[in-house]
Amino acid sequence: MSNNELWKKFLENMKEVISSTSFDIWFNEEDTKLHSLKNGIATITVAQEITKKHLEEYYMDSMIEAMRKASN
Repeated sequence: MSNNELWKKFLENMKEVISSTSFDIWFNEEDTKLHSLKNGIATITVAQEITKKHLEEYYMDSMIEAMRKASN
């Protein structure tokens, strides 16, 4: 599976667990992207430091689970 396909599945999984407003703010395609997946570690890039802090503080557990589901 390509990183692009994985990212799409990840985003679909996140849409299931957070509000659509939160999703649109924190996971919009201009600001938040999958950079790489190496040795089971996903690196996600964000446009601003505040986005990084917010994702780490409020969505880390959901993001880990969404990525696990996406990558089987």
